[in-house]
Amino acid sequence: MRVTNKSVKAQTMYYKEMDQNNQINIDDRPIPTLKNKDRVKDEIPEEEKLERGELEELESNIRNSYEPLLKYFSEETLRQLFSKQVLYREEGLETLLSKLDSILSDRSSLTTNINNTMKLLFYQLCEKHPQTAFRSIEIFEKLLNLINKLPVKELNYDFGVTDSILVKIKEKVGDINTRVRKRAVELYAFMMKKNFCDYNNLINELIDDEVGGDNKDLYYGKSSVLSLIGKPMKSSKVVLGKLDIFENVLKDFDQAIKEKRTEIHSFPFNNVFNYICLNLTHPKTEVRKNARKVVIQAKEKFGYKKLEPYLRRVDLKELEKIQDSLPELKEFIKEENEKIKLSKNPDLVGKGQIAKEELAQPPLL
Repeated sequence: MRVTNKSVKAQTMYYKEMDQNNQINIDDRPIPTLKNKDRVKDEIPEEEKLERGELEELESNIRNSYEPLLKYFSEETLRQLFSKQVLYREEGLETLLSKLDSILSDRSSLTTNINNTMKLLFYQLCEKHPQTAFRSIEIFEKLLNLINKLPVKELNYDFGVTDSILVKIKEKVGDINTRVRKRAVELYAFMMKKNFCDYNNLINELIDDEVGGDNKDLYYGKSSVLSLIGKPMKSSKVVLGKLDIFENVLKDFDQAIKEKRTEIHSFPFNNVFNYICLNLTHPKTEVRKNARKVVIQAKEKFGYKKLEPYLRRVDLKELEKIQDSLPELKEFIKEENEKIKLSKNPDLVGKGQIAKEELAQPPLL
């Protein structure tokens, strides 16, 4: 079926009907691109309705800010990049992508060009449209790759802008659109293999993003409690994206050590193992399933003893689901079930194998 000459509202109703009739997952809706622009060229929200071909004028302060980039592309491209219309925005991003090499090849204006390009990308990532986000992440990855190859050792550009972009990228890790979410995860895998960003900091910041105030003690060993159950948690899609990133980290660990991107004594084992184990008890089934997969991978990579302190604080029902893959858990589960049984029947204390004082242990989370 084709959709032509429909408003965004009409297109949304169309997809709702498709979802109901064909059970199409909302994440699998196609992202409009230049290749299917005939389908969507009139699909502009009510507040953004301009005739196709009527490109908005630039505000003077925007033109002045980005004037140095007009050496590499036209003012029309800059107008497209700040247009409210998605199709114009995408055309502008396509041009920006094609001009990156020339923008970064001008050594006389390198710092200015990088700063302005970064600011442009941050603006794009603040927009909600999935195709804008997808293309902006692609451009940011290429920009990082080009910067990483530059012979200039000291680049005096605005790291505050890159930090702001990374905040937006972290948001996209939990984007509702599957393609955007997957692309953001791929970007993290790319950044961890380059010297542009500190390897350990990238990992820690992913976890810090979900930890605030008193909750930090739960992650960093200042409390006997491991799980965040009962505390506000991030969207399940954000957690799923981060679990995918940590799965990639574990797969890449040996190579990262070999290439000296991290070291065994500095790698944040505590933070990573805490995170994946606490999500064994996440409210969402899909998150728990993915967390089990990453826990099993961690055990295969580092051995049971590394994970044991974290696993011993996870709910027994969740541990039972992975005991076939982690047979070392079976004895622990058996002992804990015996404790629970005796705690409910105090008269059995002394007749079993568990001493009375062991019943005073804090309950599992």
